Amino acid sequence: MRIMKILASMLLLLMLTNLLLSANSKKRNNIIGSFTKGAGSAVIEVKQKNGLFQGYVVSNDENPENIGNHIFKNVKYNADKMLWKGKLYAKKRDKLYDFEMIQESDKKFVMTIKVGFLSKDIIWIKH
Repeated sequence: MRIMKILASMLLLLMLTNLLLSANSKKRNNIIGSFTKGAGSAVIEVKQKNGLFQGYVVSNDENPENIGNHIFKNVKYNADKMLWKGKLYAKKRDKLYDFEMIQESDKKFVMTIKVGFLSKDIIWIKH
C-alpha cells in the first residue's frame, strides 16, 4: 500500500512538472508573430530560429528601405522572470541595445531599454 502511495505521489509530481513546462513553453512562444508600435509604424515579424527569437521589418510605409532589417536579435525567454531578453538594433544610432520585454496582456508587450542611468519603455502591439 505504501509503495502505491509513493508511486501515486511521483506520478502527480511528474504531471505537475509537465504542466508547468508546457505552460512556460507556450508563454515563451507568445512572442512569435507580427508587432507594431501603433498605426502607421513599421511591422516587425518575430520568428524562432535556432532556439532564439529574431525580429525583422516586414512592412514600413514611411521607410520602405528598412524592410528586411534585423531589429530584434538573439531574444531568449527567461522563465524564472517571465520575460524576454535580447538586443534591439537602433538604425539611427547604428547600435545594439539590451532590452527586456514583458507581456502585459494578450496583445500588449512592454519593452524596456536601459542605457546607463536612463531607461525607455516601448509599447509593442501584437497583431
